[in-house]
Amino acid sequence: MNLKNCSNFLVLGLILCVVGVAAAGILAWFDGVTKPTIEAAKIRKTNQALAQVLPEFDNTPSQNVCEVDGVKFYGAFKDDVLVALAAEAVSGSGYAGEVAGLVGLSPAGKVLMLKGERSAVLITRQNETPGLGTNVCNRQQLKTLDTVFGAEKVDESILPANVVLDSFGGLGTDDTPLRITKDGGKVTFITGATISSRAVTELVNKVLSSFRNNRREIVRTLTEQEIVKND
Repeated sequence: MNLKNCSNFLVLGLILCVVGVAAAGILAWFDGVTKPTIEAAKIRKTNQALAQVLPEFDNTPSQNVCEVDGVKFYGAFKDDVLVALAAEAVSGSGYAGEVAGLVGLSPAGKVLMLKGERSAVLITRQNETPGLGTNVCNRQQLKTLDTVFGAEKVDESILPANVVLDSFGGLGTDDTPLRITKDGGKVTFITGATISSRAVTELVNKVLSSFRNNRREIVRTLTEQEIVKND
């Protein structure tokens, strides 16, 4: 290799090095600029979801958190009293991968029943088959001509119905794992979406089991956090 070729390689290497450093700097700058916005959006989304599965509260549940056995628990307080909890968990048994969701619980560990006979179960992330597994996971407001043209108002305070998710309301009072009716249990399932129905049931079971096994620790931790924040 002659000196000219060696010099060219050195120049090219130097240019690539400068471009790489500049690109890394730009990416780091963009990350620093966008990260707070992304985090704020995530917190806002979490707060909106929590409000859907919890009764009335006067604290900020997203700031009152403890995690046990891979389940994240949020405490909802009213007048300094723990009135409910929301639990965030993931099932890996969905037809197309993970199914994540929130479950609202009473302090005694029972799945809450909300306004309109809706169960406090909300799926927040899933990749199930459209028209089958999604029917198990999604809460979609049905539109009619009356709602479209304003003749009938939709009550935004009531979760849209879902035959599977709403069948969990009031359950969880004993140690028996929940099962879908096809497996001899009480939870409704949708024909053609049995795997998705079982995945959602597994998610709720994970929440109930974690709370039953660690109830005192969870309640104590959330209550102490709230006391410290109010002092």
